[in-house]
Amino acid sequence: FELKKYERDLERDKIKPIFVTLKDLLKKDIPKTEWLVDNILARSSFTMFGGESGNLKTFTSLYIALCLCTGKKVFGEFDTKKCKVLYVDCENRDIVIKERVESIIQGYDMNVSDIEMNFSFFPDLKLDNERSVNLFMEFVDWISPDVIICDSLVRMMEGSENDAKEVRKIFDNIKQSLNEGISWFILHHTRKSNGNASKDDLRGSGDLAGMADVLIMIRRTGIDRFTIAQPKNRLNKELNKFSFNFGCSDYNGAIFDFDKWHTDSFVEKIPKSLERAKVIQGWI
Repeated sequence: FELKKYERDLERDKIKPIFVTLKDLLKKDIPKTEWLVDNILARSSFTMFGGESGNLKTFTSLYIALCLCTGKKVFGEFDTKKCKVLYVDCENRDIVIKERVESIIQGYDMNVSDIEMNFSFFPDLKLDNERSVNLFMEFVDWISPDVIICDSLVRMMEGSENDAKEVRKIFDNIKQSLNEGISWFILHHTRKSNGNASKDDLRGSGDLAGMADVLIMIRRTGIDRFTIAQPKNRLNKELNKFSFNFGCSDYNGAIFDFDKWHTDSFVEKIPKSLERAKVIQGWI
């Protein structure tokens, strides 16, 4: 009997709730939400970026990362707070990322010496494995990034993305770094859909969308036009859908030009004729 009581006490200590009175909660000095990219990425937050394969997720994420590193507005529309970024890529070879980064820097005439950005290619990082995340974060401490971008989730899981139990481990494993002020921006694939850009379009367990603070979705809606929707934002009101044009500058650098805000359907008719400059087709 005494042994069983001892075991129960141990279990109870593991799950012991911490109660806070309403008065104490209201007295707490909790900082307001600090947006690193207005209404898209906040400090100490978890953002999921979803889209079908070939819909410019990686290129757009690199662009957002470089805007964060230089303090430039994203799409010329969303203010950023200049900070340090770590880009973890388990999907693309370094030559692919190098060419895309160079094209963005050239397109926006960025000063490389001002950019505090680090890359990690194909590390042995499994976000649903506590030991793997802890070991990785020891190395991350050396460079102290404000934002960690992961491309993509499917390459950084041991378990199944369809298993809610395995998915919940991701949040448990990165929770400490969130509390320390690091923001996570994780790319993930979506299912083939009718283009409504709902939370259900995100591939895998519904817990992926559930644990994200912000969920944004990208979809090609024209020859060189892409539309972004935000079906979830627990930190602010969801953004309306908006589109941007992906093109090249006079010096053949990549340009992401804000197009317009949308109030209509996410899906726009794509012209059958897809003639475009070879440089853009090569990027995509």
